[in-house]
Amino acid sequence: MQLRRIATAFRNHDWATAIVEFVIVVAGIFVGLQVDSWNTERTDRIREQVILKQLQSDFATNEASIGPYIARHDQMVEGLGFALEALTRGELAKTDTLRFRNAFISMYQLPAISATMGGYDALISTGDLALITDQELKSKLVQLSSMLDAEMSLTNYFRDLNQLNMELTRDVVLLVPNDERTDTRLQVDFDVIKSDYRMLTVVADQRRKHQIIGAARRGLVDGFSEAAAHIETLIKRPDSSSPVP
Repeated sequence: MQLRRIATAFRNHDWATAIVEFVIVVAGIFVGLQVDSWNTERTDRIREQVILKQLQSDFATNEASIGPYIARHDQMVEGLGFALEALTRGELAKTDTLRFRNAFISMYQLPAISATMGGYDALISTGDLALITDQELKSKLVQLSSMLDAEMSLTNYFRDLNQLNMELTRDVVLLVPNDERTDTRLQVDFDVIKSDYRMLTVVADQRRKHQIIGAARRGLVDGFSEAAAHIETLIKRPDSSSPVP
């Protein structure tokens, strides 16, 4: 209808009417496009808020799940430090036998952490990462993903190295019956261990591994905590979900 009016005005050489009608058409198109742009932007910001809250929840879960592993590594570092002192002295008090045994037989335990970057990986695969407007957060996400991959590779590498140490200590860990002979338990032959200088190296090596992996996992926790705190500031920013003007 509007275009017909413009055509009629041109045929009648009614330039004023033609210009007015043309301006109305252009203005209508511009306003329509602007409204669509505002609506799209608002929808994207709402989706961004959902993504940010999901990432924040994921990071809080990761932070909580890694904590016990770090505590375990700290415990192993302390226990193996005690074992090193006992081996260096060449003597072990009867009351410390259980403590030494527990440290020695568990020093190869390097369980994988349950933390993941599933939310971030989903953003990459779907292309929704573009919805996150904060470049600092994007950098943190990339860094966290790299740190998690590096931690996994380090843990697997240390597990492979453990095979050699386990061969050296295989014969000093014994399966013996308990006093009632109704069950069996692991026992460690301290006298054999202290007579073999390689055992001191094995214990020191395993202690160092727990220190390194514990530090890597502590760095992950710090990274997840910092990212979650940064996301909190983004969620609370004034323009995070502004309405259509």
